[in-house]
Amino acid sequence: MEARVQNEKQSKPRQHYSKEFKLRVLEAARERQLTVEEICRQYGIHKSVYYRWLNRYRQKGEEGLRDAAPVPKNFPQETPPEVQAKVVELKKAHPFLGSRKLRDFLARFEGIHLSQVTINRILRRFGFKPADEIIQAEARSNDPEKAKAYEEELQAAREEWQRFCRANPNDLWQIDLSTFFIRSQYRV
Repeated sequence: MEARVQNEKQSKPRQHYSKEFKLRVLEAARERQLTVEEICRQYGIHKSVYYRWLNRYRQKGEEGLRDAAPVPKNFPQETPPEVQAKVVELKKAHPFLGSRKLRDFLARFEGIHLSQVTINRILRRFGFKPADEIIQAEARSNDPEKAKAYEEELQAAREEWQRFCRANPNDLWQIDLSTFFIRSQYRV
């Protein structure tokens, strides 16, 4: 029986109330001289919800009653600010290093182990672009010949792409060979 009651509580969707409704409930409690239980029963809310609204109203006024998006109180996976500062400092010292080389440098010389994705996120958060984007953008904007060459390379790469497919089965055979040593004696 207790497990069923607990499941019912978990499956109930969270109610969202307007700022006007919350004000109406708080004003009704103040004006009518009713108990909190009676007000909550009349408006169909729980006592804890009423007290939460009352505390927000006392602290922030009417703006405290507005529905705000839930924000986590802490971010356990967030990179510490001093590590972020180190990444930004290193990027400023070496602006053309990409995230992979920054990752390797930090791991080797600073003992800081971050993924490339994390480094890219930190750099973008602080307004940096990845090095390959900078190089390509500069090449295209400064020299029209380089921009044309870049577009030709892209077009050639698109045309060069081939799929291994034929009209009939067994028209094309492919084999990949590799060798390796087992116990440094036998070649397989």
